[in-house]
Amino acid sequence: MDSKEIALQEMEGYLGERLLPRIAGRILLRHAGLNDFQRESMAVKHSALLTFNQAAAALRPLDRPEALVTRVAKTFVTTTEQDAADGEPQDEDGEELQPADRG
Repeated sequence: MDSKEIALQEMEGYLGERLLPRIAGRILLRHAGLNDFQRESMAVKHSALLTFNQAAAALRPLDRPEALVTRVAKTFVTTTEQDAADGEPQDEDGEELQPADRG
């Protein structure tokens, strides 16, 4: 049993009744803390009204830290390679360094 199911059981215990599966799914998605990209991705891949179990299954790939690390690493490598290809030294924010800042 994962934390999502435990949270559902706690909420139902607090309310004293069972939630309808689609309402529980909607609550889960609203409180998942998704960023804009993740929300858009979920909207494209899934129906707007998922049951709790469907929503939990759709969110599980987002829980995998290795998926996040791989995505960030690919973005960093691509950006770093592009910066090197441009030949202009840049600071940490991607701004081109001025001649006085290079040494």
